[in-house]
Amino acid sequence: MVSKDAQINCPKLGKPIAFFLFFLVCWSNFTFANGNLRSSSVLNAESSAQLALPYEVLVSDSQGEPVKNVVVEFHSTNPTPQLTDKVALMDQVDQQFQPHILVIEKGTLVNFPNSDNIQHQIYSFSKAKSFEQGLYEQMQATPIKFDTTGIVDLGCNIHDWMLGYIYVADSHYFAKTNDKGKVELSIPISIDSVSIWHPRMREDDKRPVRKAKDNQTHFSFQLKNAMLPDTEGYEDLSLDVY
Repeated sequence: MVSKDAQINCPKLGKPIAFFLFFLVCWSNFTFANGNLRSSSVLNAESSAQLALPYEVLVSDSQGEPVKNVVVEFHSTNPTPQLTDKVALMDQVDQQFQPHILVIEKGTLVNFPNSDNIQHQIYSFSKAKSFEQGLYEQMQATPIKFDTTGIVDLGCNIHDWMLGYIYVADSHYFAKTNDKGKVELSIPISIDSVSIWHPRMREDDKRPVRKAKDNQTHFSFQLKNAMLPDTEGYEDLSLDVY
């Protein structure tokens, strides 16, 4: 029931005006876009995503030539939650690990399917993860969780030429360089530093780091020394499944 005072203060409020005011209240919380009704909180999240900065990293060897398959990791002091449900794949094809270098975030499960028609027995003695998968074929191997950052070297007890690497990152944001030695990645948080790694980088070049200055988004790395030779042709094993 409307009081007399309210009637005096708003003598001309009728149904059309009341409906219009109700519509304005609804419009402040929701908006129509592309035919879909979305809340203002969703739109705020989308706006934050649009603020992501485009980062670019270039990696070249000692002669200035681009280097592919280099792991680039973007570091930030902003805390990020650890993954609990992602599964990556390190396959075994033609008696080789594919991809040759797998990059994952700490806390990721890795499945090791065997696409060959023979048995494999893979292992690692690395500090970041030591394990062994017994003889198995096809998809019989149990996924393994990698919860410590670092480099995990993989081998096979049966085929000693097989060699693979799992790079366990501490960050959400990482990638491998393409044939032009470049990584382009949009990141929604500020970056403090960038590091790179490749198994054929010599010891003096291991994991060089560039500190970000003044909201820097472009980074360039040139290795001091020539890379170790790819005698086994592992660089051709560039199948990315994750």
